[in-house]
Amino acid sequence: MLPSSTSIGKAGELTPAGFARLVTEVSPGTAGNQRIVEDLLASDPDLFYRGALEALRTQEESRGLRFLVGLLVANDVLETLLCETFLPIEKAAAAVRIAVQIDPMAETSLARHVADAVTAGTHPLLAASASRLLDVLARASDVSRILPSLSRLLHSSDVGLRSKAALIMGRSNRSAVWAQSRMNDRDPRLRANAIEGLWGVGTDEAHEVMLSALRDADNRVVGNALYGLYTMGDSTCLAETVKLAAHPVAVFRATAAWVMGETGDSRFRITVAELLRDEHPMVRSRALWAVARIRSTTAQAVTGQPWRLSSLLLETPGTSAPAGPKPMRHVQVAVGATGVAQPPLRAIEFMLTEDGQPILNYRLTVRPSPPAMSVVFLFPRGGMAEEPPWVTGALACLAGKRPSDVWTYLPWMPAGEAAGPAAPENQEISFTPNHEALADSFRRMTERAECSDMWQTLWRALRGDANVARGRRHVIVFASEQVGGVAGHGLVATVGAARGIVQVISSVPNPALENLCAKTRIGYTHAAAPQEVVASIEQAYLNLSARYELSYQTLSQEARELKIRIQSPAGWGETTVAIPPPAA
Repeated sequence: MLPSSTSIGKAGELTPAGFARLVTEVSPGTAGNQRIVEDLLASDPDLFYRGALEALRTQEESRGLRFLVGLLVANDVLETLLCETFLPIEKAAAAVRIAVQIDPMAETSLARHVADAVTAGTHPLLAASASRLLDVLARASDVSRILPSLSRLLHSSDVGLRSKAALIMGRSNRSAVWAQSRMNDRDPRLRANAIEGLWGVGTDEAHEVMLSALRDADNRVVGNALYGLYTMGDSTCLAETVKLAAHPVAVFRATAAWVMGETGDSRFRITVAELLRDEHPMVRSRALWAVARIRSTTAQAVTGQPWRLSSLLLETPGTSAPAGPKPMRHVQVAVGATGVAQPPLRAIEFMLTEDGQPILNYRLTVRPSPPAMSVVFLFPRGGMAEEPPWVTGALACLAGKRPSDVWTYLPWMPAGEAAGPAAPENQEISFTPNHEALADSFRRMTERAECSDMWQTLWRALRGDANVARGRRHVIVFASEQVGGVAGHGLVATVGAARGIVQVISSVPNPALENLCAKTRIGYTHAAAPQEVVASIEQAYLNLSARYELSYQTLSQEARELKIRIQSPAGWGETTVAIPPPAA
């Protein structure tokens, strides 16, 4: 129904807010309202312009707003309205999206007009508002449709406009090849924006571009590359950011503080605290902001599911870093519950500290799931009235055993019991994939005649390693009392040369076993409480399916504990590794 003169007043009495309300009343069956809006465009262009600006600023998409935008497009008024800073960028972008629904060429036409205005001076207002209009187009359009116009702006004399066009293009095409082509440009802002356009791109090509950008002469280019590497999960950025914090030029140090704050990574706390005492106020200001960001991020760090982690030190005797005598350490890490697929993790999500000191320079190797394997559980002779904790631990591991793996249980006779005759060296070890048979073997009373002492049983477990029928042979040894005697040279050599992993757990101090582990550099765990025994056996089995290997140069040869924490959006967990003293 056509509004009465009393409801809208005379044209001169209609305010911009009243015009905006009038637009909302445009709906099917109210052609009169449309005519009033159209007549006002002819009779009072100034009021129409101010009213349209108010409607675009305050109204959500509706039939009336779509009608208004169509009118603005048809009369070449929309582009001028988009230049008004009174109109928020997001509202301007919403208007462009509506315009594209009406005229699919609206966005390309706007981009072309902006490029013409900048390069040929055809429209001073559009030229003056070109940066704002690029922001609008970046939010509203399929950027691939306006790439030709953006390419023209790369040759503008306005360096700010050139860098913004490069950023939009980089975010759109996400091409490492394109970003690399811009790295020779003399304008550092354009180079920096080209790198920023690669944030979130996980290709090897993008990674190489980021690494090469670390050598750029401009601080912003380097900072964007460091943050880009962080988002890619590359731990290289940690040590490089700390190195940048010691740069002799203040803007580089300030950029380092910016990177630390953007990541919110707690490993930067010591370095950013040092920047709070920097001689330059810009660096101190940025460092103060970074400290607040790191504190905020750290407070929210524990997210996702708690994971069980298990780790094992893989010593490589005689290996040292080229830069000095400090040895390289290699640690394998398993994540998750036994039998559950391990989550994909990135290097940046591993946090390492050696005796409390953060390690910022390390390498992560992700390996495929291990092939089928054979596992030997070397336990004291079973058959107790009450299920011992080592059997409970083995049964818990059994719940996650892969169908392709085969296991066996080899009992050994504790020192207080008379052992049977030693098993012949050529006697085969019986492996099985059957869950029920394995559970029964762990629980049943083993005949004395089937048992030898611990040393002979360990020799037997490893003797047939070269001829094993299914994968590598791994051995998990548990002792509930001190083992007498010592391991002979032949056994020491056999353990040291084992193709699989040998792990030893004891619930009591066991010098003989500790001596064997020290000589062969294999894992030794002391677990006194029953629940510790269960957990240690589960972790030992989890180690056999580890996919992650961390390599780093030790901070000190005197370090005795490595702590590994994983923090990712999916989950978190911690584990510690005892570092043995250097071999004599």
